[in-house]
Amino acid sequence: GDDLRFVDGVVGETLAYEIVRWNDGGVSEVWVKVPRIEAGEVHRVWMYFGNVGAPPEQSASGPWTGYTSVVHLDPSLTDSVAPTLPPTPIGTTDVAGVAGRARALNGYSDRLELPDEARFDRTSGFTVSAWFRLDFWGADWDAIVTKGDQAFRLHRCWWTNEVGFSLSYTDGTRDQCAGDVNDGQWHFLAPPSASKRTYPRPPPAALRARDVSAEKPPGAGWR
Repeated sequence: GDDLRFVDGVVGETLAYEIVRWNDGGVSEVWVKVPRIEAGEVHRVWMYFGNVGAPPEQSASGPWTGYTSVVHLDPSLTDSVAPTLPPTPIGTTDVAGVAGRARALNGYSDRLELPDEARFDRTSGFTVSAWFRLDFWGADWDAIVTKGDQAFRLHRCWWTNEVGFSLSYTDGTRDQCAGDVNDGQWHFLAPPSASKRTYPRPPPAALRARDVSAEKPPGAGWR
């Protein structure tokens, strides 16, 4: 994959890309940073290859400028932004995901732990996103992605089948819950956190969950 190049078909710019998995003669996994695609737009990206003398230009962090952490959940569990600080698996099983690999968790004790670092001490102006497929809930307020109970938390809303996002339990800052995700389908969860609002006033857009059941691959996991 050293000779791969991606070019935006509209403006002609070379695009940053990351090779997550390369398989000669088989299926490979590559992330490409496209600046913007409008709804309903046909946006072409040209892929060039075949120059055996071309130097490698892929960069694990290249497509993720401005991100704090990006973990694709491939078997290596490498963080593309901070490769020296990968998450530590506690239990979990490597399975097929929406794109590439994922991790199946038992709903109780399994988890992925990231180091407790200052880069995760965010209180506003950020987004936490994840591909997620639920087989069952393990408990009320189940965590999906969390900095801890007293910081940002993407989680089950109490005993419901909805998902919500909280910035802090200590000062009552919460957003509203949205989306029934207990349907065995894949959902992309991306609640924004542009500013803190005091409960019960939610942010203007609390949660966007998209049903992608038509794209669901075999297996189960979190992504």
